[in-house]
Amino acid sequence: NPYQPNAIHSALFTVHKDRQGTLWLGSVGGLLRYRKETDDFENYNLPQTGRDQIDARRILQISDAGPHQLWIASHGQGLWHLDTQTGKSHQFRFDINNRQSLSSDEVFGTLSSRNGELWALTSSGLNRMKNPGDLKNTQFERFTVRNGFPYQQLRDIIEDNYGDLWLGSDQGIIHFNPSTLRSQIYSHSYGLPSGGYNTGAA
Repeated sequence: NPYQPNAIHSALFTVHKDRQGTLWLGSVGGLLRYRKETDDFENYNLPQTGRDQIDARRILQISDAGPHQLWIASHGQGLWHLDTQTGKSHQFRFDINNRQSLSSDEVFGTLSSRNGELWALTSSGLNRMKNPGDLKNTQFERFTVRNGFPYQQLRDIIEDNYGDLWLGSDQGIIHFNPSTLRSQIYSHSYGLPSGGYNTGAA
């Protein structure tokens, strides 16, 4: 029913079940939370008493940031942190006057590494959050083509057993060592299919 504000009205990009068992959906229209008690969805783009409004469209990824906490990657409105208990949120965006801000508002996904670092994939390179425990004073370290990173458009990320990162880009796969900051590119010449890798490919 298109007149029901708590129904799903747009295509979905991602589905995530948090540590508490709650189901979250990322869609073209924004962030949705499934409410089992009423068998419908709460639309976080709509204002509601008791929580912040997540004014973001095209939610590409949702991941756990800790108990009752989520990271929300959006295409165009940056990166969001949501405390699902308090309803408080914090938005991280690109600031042209701040080189330690997020490198782009187009965020394709995040990874919380085993050593507690948060990595964010954007249309303008890889970002490492320097102090994820201090949301108000958070700074980002950027890895882009300007400082030697091979590609800008990064779509997916996983961490291997050695703590290295494997990144899917629009030109191939990048093996990145966060300790040495060295990277290796694997593309068509290494036997991989030609073309890029989409969000969620890993």
